[in-house]
Amino acid sequence: ESNGAYFGVYDSESIEICNMTIDWDWNKYPIFSVAQICDVNVDEGTVEYEVNDCKLVDELVHGGARSWDPAINNRSESVGFALGGTINKLERTAENKVKYTFNVKSNAASAKVGDWTQLYFRTKQYVNAFRMSNNRHISFHDLEINTAPYQVIYSNDSEYFEIINCKVQPSEGRRLASYGGVEIHSVNGYFKLENCVLDGICDDNLHLSNHFFGGGINGNPKIDDHTVMLDYLQLWMAETDIYEGAKFEMRTQQFEKIDWESTIESFEWELNVYTGASQHRCKVRFKDPLPEDYNDFTLFWNADKYKGNFIVRNNEFRNGLCHALYIGIPNGIIENNKMDNFAYPSLILHSVIRWTRWYIGTPITNVIIRNNTLTNNNTAQRDPASMFVGGGYDLQPSNYYPVTGRVTDHVLIENNTIEDSTWSAFGIFSAEDIVVRKNKFLNSNNLPTKVRFKGYGNVYIAEADNVVFIENLIANDHETYENGLFVDETTSSNILVEGNYGFDKATSMADLTENIEQTYDDDGNLIVDVTSYGYSETVGSFSDSS
Repeated sequence: ESNGAYFGVYDSESIEICNMTIDWDWNKYPIFSVAQICDVNVDEGTVEYEVNDCKLVDELVHGGARSWDPAINNRSESVGFALGGTINKLERTAENKVKYTFNVKSNAASAKVGDWTQLYFRTKQYVNAFRMSNNRHISFHDLEINTAPYQVIYSNDSEYFEIINCKVQPSEGRRLASYGGVEIHSVNGYFKLENCVLDGICDDNLHLSNHFFGGGINGNPKIDDHTVMLDYLQLWMAETDIYEGAKFEMRTQQFEKIDWESTIESFEWELNVYTGASQHRCKVRFKDPLPEDYNDFTLFWNADKYKGNFIVRNNEFRNGLCHALYIGIPNGIIENNKMDNFAYPSLILHSVIRWTRWYIGTPITNVIIRNNTLTNNNTAQRDPASMFVGGGYDLQPSNYYPVTGRVTDHVLIENNTIEDSTWSAFGIFSAEDIVVRKNKFLNSNNLPTKVRFKGYGNVYIAEADNVVFIENLIANDHETYENGLFVDETTSSNILVEGNYGFDKATSMADLTENIEQTYDDDGNLIVDVTSYGYSETVGSFSDSS
């Protein structure tokens, strides 16, 4: 079936799934290949590939393709051929060769013999390893998943869901395991990913987020004083967030909070109104009247979904073609994880309108990011930084702009190491009440950034208030295209920068010191003490949500 799965788990409670190995027979149908161009014919609009890492079959369906750089074993912005455009035909021309025919012949013009591309051969139906909805108290442990033709785990509307001691990794001789990783939406609280390995995933390794209502090109039009049309909705995202009694809040297009809240009194769906991904809409009547100055482009959040209580701990994420962690819920801990060789920024904590059609994240608060190691980041050169905290608008394909609203707050970033980034190692915008201390930022900005981020340095703070940036270390043992810390004082306020090392000049890693210690009280809670730096503002408290 479409959007099917090896295992479906629906409307269930108290289930444990453990001690299994799951794979796919690539001899019957291959899923991925890292292939090399052997022929280009622009007049015919064709590109032919030689495939030596899997056995081809006649019934191949094109699922997607990305440029590839064998030297880094990942995607690159500047190496390889990114097979874009509509494909009219896909055919096997020899035992180990496959030819693509473009709808627009000129799309083949930039291909060159010898270039590499990562190919995805999609099954006729999208097939997940696990597809889940409306579940409580679910435990996965000691699973090994070697191939999922689409996503490893897709879960919508969950509470108390844990994944422990599991591995997603390709079998020997394969580079990739699945298109998508662990994708968790409409979280009602309590998610844990611990002691797991995720290796060789094309999309986000862990995407953990709730959603809001942006309204698309028409916004959310007002019907009467109590009623709006929540417009251009994707049903998978919206159906569990609209219900009688749901508490809603508003923000402006700049994510600034509006002094209004109410509950849903009634709602009526109108399905398949439009073509494309966001086909549906829902007429929603609120108990209380809308503000007199209501703007059709107001954003709506379901405040019942301001829930998180998540733990992402002691995991290894590696060889990913997108992000390692893409997080859009509050109240959590991200600690002791290793993330290596990712095409996109490895760790993103934010609320974002992405590509004008995905509305990802609640307002983020009370998150601790500590003791993580991020290496070989952002090979495909994407906004905004290898580790990022904040929010805003990410325009297709990757143009992340801040908003004036502070949509992320009370985040502690401590004792992390970020090493070998093509662009900035760390960035903050559209955030407030953030503590960044005792981190190492090593060898970032190895390639020139896009014009809009020129001058932003190895680390940047923009559109932010009440930020404590203390006792951090920076070093580059080679020439770098950007250097130091950039603070945009025109858009930010109350930024304390004190006791850092190496931010005013290029510094050798041999100069770094190791005398950095975490501070805890007698109960084991983190102490964020900034009074010794003359900082009198209240930054906020942080607590383990475990």
